[in-house]
Amino acid sequence: PLRKSMTDLAPITVSFINELKDHIEAQRVLYSRGTLAKVDKVVAVLLCAVGVYFVAAAGLHWWTAFWFPLAVAEWFNLLSLTRWRTSINFKRNPKFRDEYHLAFSRENIHFKTASLDSTLKWTHYEGVIESQDLFLLMYGKGLYTVIPKRCFKSNDQLSAFRTLVNQAIMRQSPTASP
Repeated sequence: PLRKSMTDLAPITVSFINELKDHIEAQRVLYSRGTLAKVDKVVAVLLCAVGVYFVAAAGLHWWTAFWFPLAVAEWFNLLSLTRWRTSINFKRNPKFRDEYHLAFSRENIHFKTASLDSTLKWTHYEGVIESQDLFLLMYGKGLYTVIPKRCFKSNDQLSAFRTLVNQAIMRQSPTASP
């Protein structure tokens, strides 16, 4: 069968209530793509090296072995306060308790909640990042709209959205990240 062009697509509509796990995943995705993730790996290796040095110099003691679990925690980003901060911000923001209704068309995105009824042009967004569980529509450094994949009714709707969002954002910004 012939694929429909973007002009033939009916708006893609989804509804969802924000969940904390989506926002924590968004922060994890952004962290993993940034420089800080690489710096944290170097710091973890250095912490491990400090542990090796202390064990070699002073023997195995609690204060010499302490560096190894610290290195592992740093490697896996377990020392970050981002998860805690994201959780607090999510719980404090009453907007996240509203049900979101979104309609994506070739021209724009329509947002509707109990307190919001707004239409944004695709030019608002600079890029899109896709993870296993969500899409991040980027509109600035660290600023994004979360679209959880769980809100799509079918794999076909998800695929249609993926095509639409990539074409719409790429059409607006040739340097947008796929």
